[in-house]
Amino acid sequence: MRLPARGGAVAFHPSSVPLGATYDVADEREASEAAGEIAAAWSPGRGTGFKVLMPKDKKLARRMGHTVMTTVSYMLRKAGMERDVRYWVYHEDADHYAIVLVDSKTLASLDGANSEAAGDESGDEKSQ
Repeated sequence: MRLPARGGAVAFHPSSVPLGATYDVADEREASEAAGEIAAAWSPGRGTGFKVLMPKDKKLARRMGHTVMTTVSYMLRKAGMERDVRYWVYHEDADHYAIVLVDSKTLASLDGANSEAAGDESGDEKSQ
């Protein structure tokens, strides 16, 4: 599903990001552990992102999302890595919210690939 691009917004749905790992967490402790694993595996430009599935309890999911983002950011800073994390939170299904994390280099390559595919689908021809 393509979302309309507006003001620098991404022209694709975050569920279409290629994933290196998916974590299904039930509480803040599991969210913190998942964030630690994400930070340990983080590599800018790797071409994949990470997804964390959270229960569809708004208050709990908000705390868990905050835990994931602050833990990943803290651990990347602690490791001396660039904290260039882009993320989306969306409704995954009837039982889960999802947060997808990706670095900006991967995002740029995905957005560029999707823009080219959209141009090909619309019949736009590139002059050479």
